[in-house]
Amino acid sequence: MQSFEALIQEVQNAGLCHRCGGCVNFCTAVHCGALEQDSTGLPRFSDKEKCLECGIFYMICPETGELEEELGPLRRIASRMHHPPGCLGRALALRLPPSPG
Repeated sequence: MQSFEALIQEVQNAGLCHRCGGCVNFCTAVHCGALEQDSTGLPRFSDKEKCLECGIFYMICPETGELEEELGPLRRIASRMHHPPGCLGRALALRLPPSPG
């Protein structure tokens, strides 16, 4: 399981982040509130203490390739619809049901 710091290092610092917000949207959808987007759209910690260290934000990032086999068909559909590469991460995070409570 990868940490948010690993995501920052491997994706954001490498200039690969599309600012799709998938990682932040997932964190918000499960009412964790550990992540936010800065004024340029890059993800960052809003409250590191709230982080559950689940690693799901890393898996849904389109740049990590973690879910490539499972999401391959969805990526092909999205590419035919002319959406930017980062849109899939955002769409996946937004489709998550809200957590109870």
